[in-house]
Amino acid sequence: MKKDWIESRENDMLLRNKAYWFSLRSMPETDNDSTVTIHIPTINVLTSDSFKKLMDYASEGKSL
Repeated sequence: MKKDWIESRENDMLLRNKAYWFSLRSMPETDNDSTVTIHIPTINVLTSDSFKKLMDYASEGKSL
């Protein structure tokens, strides 16, 4: 049986395989209401350290 790639539990979250992050903040607005293609740099791997940094920046109102 294939497991889900993400599992959210009461006290933690488990990501299987590799995940990436991308900020949409600098992206231009679009009139397209169905699909938009973005290119996520493979250097933007979501790790526990990068996730903490992203949350710290967000809580401080900082941009990446």
